Amino acid sequence: MSKRPDYSGLRIEINQVAIHATVETAAEFAARLASFGNEQRTLVYLSILAEGLDAKSGLHSFLYFWRGRHALSICRALEHAGLTKKHRLFAQALSLFGDVFPTDDAARTAHFGWSTPSRELNDFDRQLLAISAEFGPYDDLESAIAKCMRAAPSLRPARAQPKDDRTVATYREVVGIIKARGSSTLLAAFERFDQKLIRRICKQGVRVVDVPVKHRLQTDGVPTLVIGDVDCSLVDLTVSADGDDCESLLVVLGNIRCDNFVNAYDTAVFVDGDLAAKAAIVNGFEHASLTVVGKLSTSLFVGFDIWAEVGRGADMEYGHGYCLPIGWERSGDGDASRQVIRPARSKEETTSRFGTLDAARLSSAIRSAGTS
Repeated sequence: MSKRPDYSGLRIEINQVAIHATVETAAEFAARLASFGNEQRTLVYLSILAEGLDAKSGLHSFLYFWRGRHALSICRALEHAGLTKKHRLFAQALSLFGDVFPTDDAARTAHFGWSTPSRELNDFDRQLLAISAEFGPYDDLESAIAKCMRAAPSLRPARAQPKDDRTVATYREVVGIIKARGSSTLLAAFERFDQKLIRRICKQGVRVVDVPVKHRLQTDGVPTLVIGDVDCSLVDLTVSADGDDCESLLVVLGNIRCDNFVNAYDTAVFVDGDLAAKAAIVNGFEHASLTVVGKLSTSLFVGFDIWAEVGRGADMEYGHGYCLPIGWERSGDGDASRQVIRPARSKEETTSRFGTLDAARLSSAIRSAGTS
């Protein structure tokens, strides 16, 4: 009996490439794959599709979240793979968006009822859900991926990248990068954190982003290390509307400048610079943590008892919650209440201005606004 091919190495290669799709525009990611052969590109895009589909809402959720921005290339991949029925249904789903499919996240999500304050399904949603029901099941998609793997057993020959280019890192490598590229303050704060938890998070691999982040940074629960500044409208660390909560990590070796910053349950964030969010920082999720080596500044800070630790102070106009200096528990004055940094305006003024201080509701409203 012939031995069954082992494609585990190829799956790692696919993940190392596909992970860039989370932060790059459709055009940028397509340019990244420009040197790939047709089978290799098809394999990557079909893998992104398969990874993003779920049995509950299928194409509906897929096209709403970040993977949807790559839908045009995925449609071509379905055709190239010979999945005639799936290609027809996928193209039909894209046609619901109009003559020109919106690869921009804000323009695309505006079609969905999820983007309205009520989050109630509309006619567009119902039509898309009907197509989605016909699109499944996904056995033939997995078969097509296996066929592409046999045709393109490696992505490496076509990759025009330096040999030392790394897109996925282990716990040891993450610590090494922080030691080499980060500040001593960040390293100390990182090492004081629960290392058993950090190791468990890093077991799945940490995405390393070594290009400037100029668009929406949505990690979707994937542990992420950004080398450089983040300058975008929205930093969103939540998984998805239908996804399960998961332990995760974000390390930024630079500054974050954004309109809104949304943390997530069980997520540890370390910023080796300033965190400046024009509109809001929503940090009030259970077991979340936020450490900012520089200065934290925002119009609205929501943390309640999930505080942020800061190195160079905090400037918050409205909010419910507080910040503490990094290392407050080891200072001469161990009384946290003496070191608290609070918003300029009271909880009552904040509630009057914003209506709710619930982190989950605020984060949902921020995402529904279509910021990208």
